[in-house]
Amino acid sequence: VAYILKRGNGLTFETVVDEGQYKFIGDTKYTEGVYFFEEKRPGTYIAVPLLRAGVIAGVICGDTLDSIAGAELVETEHVLFHAVSVVLSEALDKAVWSLMDAKRTVHLARLTKLASDPGTMPETIAREIVEAVDVVFPGHLVSVGVVDTVRDMRLVFSSARNGSRERNKTVTPDSKEEQVFLMFDAKQQCKTTYTMDTELTRKLAVAVPLIKGENRVSAVLYVGADPKTGSISEDVEDLTHQMAAIVSPILLPPEENALRVMRILALSGVGNSAALYEMAAQLCIRYTGATEVMVAMAHGVGSIRVVRVSKGGDEADGPPAPFKEELAKLDTKPACAEAMESLKCVTKGGWIAVPLVAQTGARADCVGVMGVQCAAVDQVQERTLEGVAVALTSAMQVSEMRRKMAMCGEMALESLLKRAPTMPAAYLAYLDVSGRQVCARVLGEDIPGVEVGKVIEDTEAVQTAAIKREGDEAVFGLIGVPASAVKDLEIAMHEESPWDTIKDVAATMGEVSKVLSGEGLMVDNASEATKEREELLSTHFNAARFDLVTAATVSEVDLKYIDAVRTQKPYPVVIKIVQAIMYILGHQERDVSEWPKCKKLVTHHLFKEMRMIDVRKPLKVHKLKLARACIQDLAPHDIALEVGPKPLAIWKWVGMILDVQGV
Repeated sequence: VAYILKRGNGLTFETVVDEGQYKFIGDTKYTEGVYFFEEKRPGTYIAVPLLRAGVIAGVICGDTLDSIAGAELVETEHVLFHAVSVVLSEALDKAVWSLMDAKRTVHLARLTKLASDPGTMPETIAREIVEAVDVVFPGHLVSVGVVDTVRDMRLVFSSARNGSRERNKTVTPDSKEEQVFLMFDAKQQCKTTYTMDTELTRKLAVAVPLIKGENRVSAVLYVGADPKTGSISEDVEDLTHQMAAIVSPILLPPEENALRVMRILALSGVGNSAALYEMAAQLCIRYTGATEVMVAMAHGVGSIRVVRVSKGGDEADGPPAPFKEELAKLDTKPACAEAMESLKCVTKGGWIAVPLVAQTGARADCVGVMGVQCAAVDQVQERTLEGVAVALTSAMQVSEMRRKMAMCGEMALESLLKRAPTMPAAYLAYLDVSGRQVCARVLGEDIPGVEVGKVIEDTEAVQTAAIKREGDEAVFGLIGVPASAVKDLEIAMHEESPWDTIKDVAATMGEVSKVLSGEGLMVDNASEATKEREELLSTHFNAARFDLVTAATVSEVDLKYIDAVRTQKPYPVVIKIVQAIMYILGHQERDVSEWPKCKKLVTHHLFKEMRMIDVRKPLKVHKLKLARACIQDLAPHDIALEVGPKPLAIWKWVGMILDVQGV
């Protein structure tokens, strides 16, 4: 049981606590002013101070007020009490150090994990730095500042000794705050700096810079002393240096930070670039102090399509306002027109224009422009604006690729559910920068935890196949289904299982990604080429599937087999399959329905004719129905057992054509 004694109620305050001396009372009953819970009782009493680092931390007391042994304390026993005090003090020091070390280990491990996560944002890591110091060494003042410009530093996250927190406060070297002065001093000198006491014997604060190449400081960590201790200990300084080393991959110079942040944002989305435009505008405002930033895309000849306008200064307070796209004439924005023409940064009429240049193979195309209204900028700021433009263009390429993949993915999911009737639902997902699934499209019944635009947390409940290109390990997306839908299914031999279908759809989407990558950015809505490619998006999946299945069929079925079909009397199953092909190729019913006439159509040009089919366009429906009638009673198991793999491959090709044509 603990009792709280206020000053004036205890025996030890003046002698033991204030003076650091032991106190002995030989007879408590007859000593004036000595009471035990308001009673006068006989006994003896000893108290000695408990010191830690020369400072009173507590008191060790002993008395014989309730002794049944009859023995009393003597004054010389204060030596024994002092010995116990020393041992207890050392034990407390050890316990406190062990607890502090355990806390430090935990927070450094947490920081390391965050720093290794490619999705960690500067604000998140800055908050963790402040929390780490606050937990391990309570009472210290902590600030994490990133260098935005030559003159400006943004305190991303800061703490005060009263426990309050402050975010995104911009400071300059003109500030009168001691911590700001020290942080800029560390930036200027590119080394750790200290605030010392007047006698230059104690460190009152420390500022540790994060230095990138060429002595360029990207951020500064500041820790001010706890008023109780009055100085920065070696342990505090060591922790600050450790944290600075760990978080350096996150707290980057402006242009590197822009590239990283824009990539995180692009990979967390499913094809909508609006958030990218707003982030690019805010980065420009942050790094230049701009009053207005415009982001626009190319739109035909002499025009641009303005996709974002953001205000700086006082008008930037609060969440970003929604923006409706609008067209503008380039002749009203001379800086933008010149930048798009020259592919260089241009300053004119109070505006700085930076072109958005997309690289597609060896071709460089200007797809848009950023217009920044601000005072004159230095070389570092101009380089930063160019870095933001590069980051935005790169992020747009990711976002545009995902938008087009999602549109093609709708056809892929429809094909999957059609070919695997037992499958209740399917979805298309992308991976964010941390490797988590972000749902882009879902078709069929509801899948718990799967929602468009949201991270799929329960990955154990789903089964996925990666969308990859042949010979490439890069993952462009995932085709997923409920895990329960692909377990314990009985599939007849030679029939395509639902899992086989999923993998086939994923492989086909891998081929689609090749086509889409070659198209580059499609942002000029006034371009006829853009309109044509946009119309073709819904046909890419079927075209890619056609190419894959046709290639597999030609690889399996050689010309020797084609000759045998023409010159020998084939099995009825083979006749039906070949007749189906001829109908698909457009031959007349009178030339196909009787085998003696039909076999004359089987030539060495058969594969060429098959490849020439354009599945993006509708074929003649009545011919497709005749083909369907030829094979409707055939099953893959029977075909394989009766006539082997080559006719089975041709049958699959016929089925693919009928499927993509919707017959």
